[in-house]
Amino acid sequence: MINRTKSIDGIFNDYVNIKEFNNINQKLSKYNAILGKGNSISSIPYIKNGYVIKPTFENKFIIDSKKNILTTNGNATILDIHNYLIKRKYYCHYFPSYPLVTVGACIANGTHGVMPKKGIFTDFVIEIKIFNPNFGVKTLSKLKNKDLFELTKCGLGLTGIILEAKIKIFKLKSTLISINNYNFNNLFDCYKFMKK
Repeated sequence: MINRTKSIDGIFNDYVNIKEFNNINQKLSKYNAILGKGNSISSIPYIKNGYVIKPTFENKFIIDSKKNILTTNGNATILDIHNYLIKRKYYCHYFPSYPLVTVGACIANGTHGVMPKKGIFTDFVIEIKIFNPNFGVKTLSKLKNKDLFELTKCGLGLTGIILEAKIKIFKLKSTLISINNYNFNNLFDCYKFMKK
């Protein structure tokens, strides 16, 4: 399929050849870039007459309630995962605020949520399954292919397509929130409070 790409900042790019990728046994002979959801800020990865792979896997979510781990496909959006988890009384404090970013993009770019002091997205990744045309499918973790696991986290997608990931999830005690008001005499007292 040949599409004209457009980035978030409104820049139109040349027509590119998009190859949909929905089967790990599919042969992918040549490509220049990987297109996730197409939500990139710019269209820098695309070149004239280039080849682009677009993963089109269906959402698959599996919760291991004993270990508090979610298995998800790499092209699932944070919004879809959040909605799935919240119904089952789980959450992830490390999710970024932009809801349409994918799990693969979060891993590749090392995104963070509202509490970065508790860690960024990649700190909560247990396992990654990637595809690279040079070696096929590999499972990565701290125990399997450790070097490639570390290179894939915050690796900007250079090690391959993230097909699947296992991430740490947390039990939600309540869907209600409590709000407290605090008064400060000066900015320094506010800073000390926020530091805690």
